[in-house]
Amino acid sequence: MHSKIIAGFLSLFMQQEKEPAVTPAGKLIRKECSYLSSIIPVVELQNLILSYLPDWEEIQEFHAENAIHSLEFSLDGQYVASGSYRGELCFFRFCKGELKLLQCAKIDSFAIEQLAFSPDGNYLAARCNGGYINIYTLVNDKLCFFEQIKPNACLIQSIAFHKTFFAYAIEDSSNKHKAIIGTLSKNKNYTVVQERLFDTPILQMSFSPNDKFVVFGLAKSIEFCESLDNKLKLIKTIPINGQIRGIAISPDSQLIIVSYTRYPDQQAIIIMFQCGHGKFELIQILEINIADLFSNKCSMNHNSMACSGKYLSAGFGNKLQIWQLKNKQLEPVQSCKIGQFHVLKTTFSPQGTYLLTGSNFAPIKLWHNQKLELMDK
Repeated sequence: MHSKIIAGFLSLFMQQEKEPAVTPAGKLIRKECSYLSSIIPVVELQNLILSYLPDWEEIQEFHAENAIHSLEFSLDGQYVASGSYRGELCFFRFCKGELKLLQCAKIDSFAIEQLAFSPDGNYLAARCNGGYINIYTLVNDKLCFFEQIKPNACLIQSIAFHKTFFAYAIEDSSNKHKAIIGTLSKNKNYTVVQERLFDTPILQMSFSPNDKFVVFGLAKSIEFCESLDNKLKLIKTIPINGQIRGIAISPDSQLIIVSYTRYPDQQAIIIMFQCGHGKFELIQILEINIADLFSNKCSMNHNSMACSGKYLSAGFGNKLQIWQLKNKQLEPVQSCKIGQFHVLKTTFSPQGTYLLTGSNFAPIKLWHNQKLELMDK
């Protein structure tokens, strides 16, 4: 009996958001909701309704011609950019839970492996497999080419924005591994202010949202560096027996989550650190065992991980896996297949109520967490 009441109330609850209270339908809906509230305690009713709702539900698809290798929300949540395997850069406006395509252009025949919005929303950087980085400015809902950075490098491995500078990681022609820190100016001149050398390849690089530190995922370790006055200062190094697959930092900069594939058993591992007063404390280690279409135990897809502060998402083969952060611990809440190809990228909206996924030869999918939205009201 209770389940029918909950289902009925949920249906009414959803409908009352659509029906204005001044209409006959709206008045009836609110009358029924009021009646249900009178026979079941409000707190109990709310908890039952929330438990009935799914955590994440797919609400929109946007067809992509080629595999999506990069996908990012702007920090204000108004725009989304995607980059494909064939060098197509698409730019969307995001409003009221819908994606609207504003611009799409083929900028190269090589893959766009990574995208990054600047914190102020004025710039978008695109890291291309062709060995260069394109910088765009946002003017009146349009991306305008600003500058191309083409270092003397065999490989550009990662890019990241800080509130005052732009950084990229390379392996240069002499096989040296460097992080380049520089500033962008209005006269289209990228000025290098620091080069930091590393002994091993820089697989991932991520600045904290509060711009106080940066995390480097190296071939054999994780490095935490303080960022002050356009300079990086090493704080801590942690050895890793495996290959880094992703780095995600919570919006409040208090949690750092690192995934890697452990040697020699190829076990997928997630480790979580808490940041406080310039110190990084290990608080959780997870061994992830997920079977997909291709293998009985698969690794996390490279650079597919994202953190909203309340949820963590990642691609494992053709599966999307989502965890909830409860009391600074990760608990799995949802796992689903997305087509028959790898989930290559996930990204949360700044408010954390929407999630985008990109994969091989499958549409860009938009997911919504209505439960979280209702809890925040």
